[in-house]
Amino acid sequence: LATSQRIAKIGSWRVDLRTGEVRRSAEHLALFGHVTAPGVPPDRSRLLLDQFHPEDRDTFLQAMSDLVQG
Repeated sequence: LATSQRIAKIGSWRVDLRTGEVRRSAEHLALFGHVTAPGVPPDRSRLLLDQFHPEDRDTFLQAMSDLVQG
């Protein structure tokens, strides 16, 4: 999967709705310029929210909250 994403220049992300943990693939991080030193994990939760336009962040957070509650 990692090789396919690198070749296609695409990435993926997922959210654990119970914990709020966000996981992004290495290629997704690289596409957005969030590369860290080897062995140093980035703050994945904050990085995902930063990709949304500031006016859209509350809508995204509310939708995630609605999913968890529903």
